[in-house]
Amino acid sequence: MNLTQLQIGIYLSTQLTVKNLDGEGSFDYTVGLHTYFKVKDIHTTLVNQLVLSGQEQLHFLDNMQKRQAFVTNDRAPVSFSGEFDRIFLDTSNNIQILQEGGGESPVVVEKSFKDAVIWNPWAEKAISIADLGDNEWKEFVCVEAVQFQPAVVLQKGQEWKAGQFIYLAKE
Repeated sequence: MNLTQLQIGIYLSTQLTVKNLDGEGSFDYTVGLHTYFKVKDIHTTLVNQLVLSGQEQLHFLDNMQKRQAFVTNDRAPVSFSGEFDRIFLDTSNNIQILQEGGGESPVVVEKSFKDAVIWNPWAEKAISIADLGDNEWKEFVCVEAVQFQPAVVLQKGQEWKAGQFIYLAKE
């Protein structure tokens, strides 16, 4: 990850390393960093810059429709008006979390993972989540840095690393 553009601010850096120590052979896996971000109001939250530069389309799997695959040309930010659970494939390495109308610094997630999950359970599902208060769904969005498709395959002795760097951007 190139982090030289960050000059000032508070940040969180997370790196995951997986090494195949098995003497027998290879294994494959998918992985994600399940990160919750506090937002002022999910109704006015936007997740922006998912599409890789130079790409026209965005591919995603909708977890609410049994991981059915979709392709869209829509480059608009993701907004929320109900339960949302999608795996976005081959995404940008710099995703922004914004509030409509501004007033708060955007959160930037720089990631070396290939994909991203965006999730919010909304009111009905939040009730069934034991460690989530009934109204807390309004104040968070989950933006996960993930490696989903293709799965990582590690041969004997190989190592794989990926990370994320989260910070508040200047408006």
